[in-house]
Amino acid sequence: MNPAVAIIIERADIALGGAERSVFEVAAALRSRGLQVDVLAAKGQSQTPNVRILCADERGKRTGFHTFAAALREHLKQQRYDLVHSVLPVDFADVYQPRGGTYAEAMVRNADSYPTALLR
Repeated sequence: MNPAVAIIIERADIALGGAERSVFEVAAALRSRGLQVDVLAAKGQSQTPNVRILCADERGKRTGFHTFAAALREHLKQQRYDLVHSVLPVDFADVYQPRGGTYAEAMVRNADSYPTALLR
């Protein structure tokens, strides 16, 4: 059986920008080398094969980080992956790849993007 890889990103929509496009390019490259790759996202386009949208779509509302992390943990209990790669700062990923900066900068940027001060 081929190795299974999960790539975590908040939104699975390549129209949003560089991180999203990069995740889909990495997933396609890994698939072309025979790996099984799932993109795990809170929201996005689920028409793409191997994209798992894990949170209910609340129109116009961003999924809270803790809600998404809980959905990820639940999914990872049910589905086994040999490697979990994340572009979000989650403590259960095997690989964390901050997009455009250091880990600390990525955490601050991510927290600042939420409307609640509890995450800042």
